[in-house]
Amino acid sequence: RAGQTHPEPSVCSPSVGSLAEHTKNHADGSPRGGPTENPPRQGTQTAARLNDPLVLVDNALYWSNVGTDEEGRYLIAIFNSDTLKRAVAPLLSKGQFGARNLNRFLFHLPIPRFDESADLHDRIAKLGLQAEETAAAIDVEGLSNVAARTKIRAQLSASGLMHGINTEVEDLFARGL
Repeated sequence: RAGQTHPEPSVCSPSVGSLAEHTKNHADGSPRGGPTENPPRQGTQTAARLNDPLVLVDNALYWSNVGTDEEGRYLIAIFNSDTLKRAVAPLLSKGQFGARNLNRFLFHLPIPRFDESADLHDRIAKLGLQAEETAAAIDVEGLSNVAARTKIRAQLSASGLMHGINTEVEDLFARGL
């Protein structure tokens, strides 16, 4: 697995009925595989790990099953890093509200497959867990999606977690590990 990059994720859009197809993998309706990750679609990163097979996606979801929670956290930390955003910024189209279509370029980057024996991958996954726990503790009730993202990212920056994630992801991209 080390040295391999992640394949393009699948697309799941309830408007074309594919959500139902993805939730009927097992006889009980539960999805196959472990937790899923979804990379951001717009120019602002919004990626999350989902463990709930009953989640309903309102628009479109790019997803992929991952083998472990650690692998999901590793990818989500990378997807939400400013390092990744800077790496793809020159490729993004610009709309009225800024950069768009981040999802189209994520897998053009050399994101190595998660290797649980690689210290750098483990550090990124652990930072992803800390970021996940920090974000989960933030009260965003009543906020719009944009306001919630802004509040969460501000707290992650203030805590130093974003700096730690960005530093490790820069190292990952520089080493190509």
